[in-house]
Amino acid sequence: MSALGKMSSSRDDPVARANDYLALVSATEYAGWVREDLSVLRAAYRAFHHSPDGDNVRALSAAFQALQDLGGTFDYPLISEIGYMAVRFLGQGVPKSPKQLEFVHILQEAMELVIGQRISGDGGEAGAVLMGNIRSAWDKLRSETAAV
Repeated sequence: MSALGKMSSSRDDPVARANDYLALVSATEYAGWVREDLSVLRAAYRAFHHSPDGDNVRALSAAFQALQDLGGTFDYPLISEIGYMAVRFLGQGVPKSPKQLEFVHILQEAMELVIGQRISGDGGEAGAVLMGNIRSAWDKLRSETAAV
């Protein structure tokens, strides 16, 4: 029988084993990891809110990045998308205007919501509305900045 005609079991398929492992970790350990990373994000946001300077922006960006990195791997793409947007936004420099500061707050609250409510996958209609509102706010900020 050719190799193409032969189906291997999950035990023999490294991709299947990796997927099985990710599913197990997602179901058992990821919730703890993401809550730890969320605690770091909360602390970084508090420091940023108290003093929005370069050091605190970098720490906040790193906290968003840590959440972003594993979100999609464990079927939480909204975590990755919010993290990606936050890192890009914070990478533009220290937010200074009240609207920019509010946008950072919105990103932090959105991350808390997705994690707290365990909104996996695309989040359905609620996820679409959430991400649509965040994108709309970002687009509005960019257009206001371009007009100045």
